[in-house]
Amino acid sequence: MVRLLNKQRSMLVAVKTCIALFVLGIASLGCSEPRPVGAEQTTPSDLAPPPEPPPPAAEPEPPLAAEAPAPPKPIEVTVNPASGSKVQGTGQLEEVAEGVKLTLKLTAVPAGKHGIHIHQTADCSDPEAKSAGDHFAPDHNKHGFPDQAEHHLGDMGNLTAEKDGNVNFEFVLKGANLKEGDPKSLVGRAIILHAKEDKGTQPSGDAGGRIACSAIKR
Repeated sequence: MVRLLNKQRSMLVAVKTCIALFVLGIASLGCSEPRPVGAEQTTPSDLAPPPEPPPPAAEPEPPLAAEAPAPPKPIEVTVNPASGSKVQGTGQLEEVAEGVKLTLKLTAVPAGKHGIHIHQTADCSDPEAKSAGDHFAPDHNKHGFPDQAEHHLGDMGNLTAEKDGNVNFEFVLKGANLKEGDPKSLVGRAIILHAKEDKGTQPSGDAGGRIACSAIKR
């Protein structure tokens, strides 16, 4: 009888233990979050990367500055005698920043000072070079020396010849140019060397006759 009671007690304890374990198992399941059937676990590496920002718009290139036109080519000239003189020579006219640079190499120029000017017309056909016209004065100023406030555009003052008659003359006619058709262009004009000194008097310096002439032509 005693054995039967002990066996029943053992079975009862075993049943209680199973019930306790069963209860604990359900509780642990209830504490975990339910997982949908068939759902796959995602990780940060599985997520698509965010789109890259678009590249910054390229700044427009600044417009190219227009190139300055090339200056006109220099003009070579030949100096011929007039009024029975023996003056001869060569020269060049070249545009520079301030105007036109005139360079002359002359021979057989009588010793002393001689007025030199730009005249209106590139015509040396007359024996006394009168075909070259009057002084070139596009601004209609009075005659004067080039360092005076008022003077003709073509006024260059005087050059000086030594006894040997050789002259190297260089002068910049400020404000002049070599552009064809321009009111202040020296193209189509003439270089005149006078027999006497330019005194700066009106209307043309009282420099006497014309002893050399050079037409300025392209």
